Amino acid sequence: QPSAQRYDSQTGQLPEDTDWSVKLKVATPEKPEGVWIRLPDHQGDMDSNPDEISLALDALHVKNIQELTVLDTRCVLPGTWNLTEQYSDVADLMYDANDLGLVLESQCQRSDCFKEFLRAALEYENCQDLRLALEIARNPEFYDWISSDSLEEIAKKELRDQGVSEKIIGSDAIDLKAYGEEILIRNGYVPASDQTGYIFSP
Repeated sequence: QPSAQRYDSQTGQLPEDTDWSVKLKVATPEKPEGVWIRLPDHQGDMDSNPDEISLALDALHVKNIQELTVLDTRCVLPGTWNLTEQYSDVADLMYDANDLGLVLESQCQRSDCFKEFLRAALEYENCQDLRLALEIARNPEFYDWISSDSLEEIAKKELRDQGVSEKIIGSDAIDLKAYGEEILIRNGYVPASDQTGYIFSP
């Protein structure tokens, strides 16, 4: 279900509901219907009241984040994220949610397969905790991620190291993908459920 959009009470404009990692629906006793905040915020930093949060505070006629109550949350990460149960302080939730969004944007710019890696790492760790997800996203070097596209090359290298001829390697006598997967699993790698790759944490 699409969530309601946060609005700018100054201009009455409705922003496009895109480019977010976490959304929080916040309210006050005077405005129980609440508004949505999309994070990460790109207009400032958390210590100087970034634009997204400032507009929400203005729409709810309050000046402090601590005056807000979180009614609902949305997270782009796979799984069920009960963020309101993980945080007793609304400011801590906003800081971590904002940091997660900024880290995801940065990492995805560096690596085309970061989304696939993160999905597999969260699954590997059985992670449904925002703090842990943030640490995983910040430290991908703690994991070894191999794309499923590499299975045949892994198998070929292993066979060459064993002295198998190129003729046999290039024939249909060996299922290279299946053999590549066997090699990875033998070495402790775990396949991702979406079959995009294999992950291992030393």
